[in-house]
Amino acid sequence: MTDDQLKDVMTDGQNSQSFLDNQAYRKAKLIVRAELVRQFEKTKTNQSHIRDEIWRKLQALEYIERALNMAAQKGRIAEKTLLERIKNNFKLVR
Repeated sequence: MTDDQLKDVMTDGQNSQSFLDNQAYRKAKLIVRAELVRQFEKTKTNQSHIRDEIWRKLQALEYIERALNMAAQKGRIAEKTLLERIKNNFKLVR
């Protein structure tokens, strides 16, 4: 990966982490999740189509969270890689 590509991954990771740390996002996620669980609990056992739809929404919410966490992790790895490259280049110049 080029330095520019690593910088892009690092920036995406930082943005993802900022989003995950954002209080408004955290509150919204909790509210949406709680509402979906409430809807699920209101359903009857014979309403499997409704339960399935709610389950898919909960899974989508978790998928988004995992994708953001993965992007943040890749960003941290890209940052470490860039720092190592800079450190190694600095050693070569000395």
